[in-house]
Amino acid sequence: VYADPESPRVLDARRLDRLHDRIRDFRRSEGGGPVFVSVVPQTPGSESAGDSMLFAAAVHAKVREDGLYVVADPDDGTIDFYNHGLRRDTDHLSFNLPDSVTFGDSRADEADDHLLGERLDRLMDFLDETPRTDRPGSEPAPATAPRAADENTLPPLFATDFWPGLFVGAFLALLLSGVVAGAVGIVTGLRRWRSPEPEPAGLLPVTSPTEPSASYLRRTAHAELTALTRKFTDPEGHARAWDCLDAAILLLDGDPDRARRPGTDPATLTAVVVLARAGRAALTGDTNDLCCGVNPLHGPAVSRHHVRVSAEAAGSNRRRLLPVCVPCRDTAIAQPSGIPGRLLRLPGSTSGDRSRRPYYDATDGPLTAVPGGIARLIDKVRETAGVH
Repeated sequence: VYADPESPRVLDARRLDRLHDRIRDFRRSEGGGPVFVSVVPQTPGSESAGDSMLFAAAVHAKVREDGLYVVADPDDGTIDFYNHGLRRDTDHLSFNLPDSVTFGDSRADEADDHLLGERLDRLMDFLDETPRTDRPGSEPAPATAPRAADENTLPPLFATDFWPGLFVGAFLALLLSGVVAGAVGIVTGLRRWRSPEPEPAGLLPVTSPTEPSASYLRRTAHAELTALTRKFTDPEGHARAWDCLDAAILLLDGDPDRARRPGTDPATLTAVVVLARAGRAALTGDTNDLCCGVNPLHGPAVSRHHVRVSAEAAGSNRRRLLPVCVPCRDTAIAQPSGIPGRLLRLPGSTSGDRSRRPYYDATDGPLTAVPGGIARLIDKVRETAGVH
């Protein structure tokens, strides 16, 4: 257990001794292993840019020992944990652990120490009860944190012909950007309408809507599925891509053309889009299992983060541990209140239903498995379809 000496002390001697005892007992238990706890604030200005997943990966790289890496933030009281080589069911630990442990409750909010000692003790209880697995768990490699020097260093102001270039360049840039933006918008709109093509992966977080229409989902699902089918020529050596294609077809009851016909459930179409994009990525050798849990249409995720999913007051505990893409990760760190506005909200299943709820509340189908990863989504589709 490491506690940042410059932060408020949240573990007294009794709690610290008990936590050490629990960790030693767990390590000696059958199927147990080491547990490393860091009580360190996760701030945007730190080397990990406030990303606890990146912080835990850095600690794991330095310690060079597999185990469960726990990051407890003494400032906001959150507890994150990452499985690096422990033979325990990570999904069970991540999705069944009570929010009162990871986020705290009203008592924790009122306590100066956020009751971190008590909650870490409960985390160890839950870890003891977590099912064992044959294979060690692993976390995806997190994206590199932005360097403060790169973000804050500016070139010399008068390094070139400053004043002449300023006026002429500004005028021409505004004129040209207006013309280009108008032309691109018209051409892109026509292409999407007449012959929709999949968006490049790098543009997805920017171009994906938060409240897509049913027609948008139909066009996108059909375009993505068609692109995957066209590129998929040999199942040998592409097991992941085949699993994605198979699951997408299962969602459409074996009829790919159903994707573009009115009446298909928006949640089903969204799951088809996610699977088709993951399949296309697998064909290029990219087998990243995480998809953005804020908006699955954003594409691949780079880490998991506790994000606020309610627009209520900052004291609300309506938060979830979700995989996040780079833009959503940056928003979660720099402006947590901005995440609710980025959540994917699906249209109602019927024409008279005008409600817009977050995708994981709008359905009880396979799409709810997205936060667990692509492999979990595929398994959920097959479970729902009765295929083993």
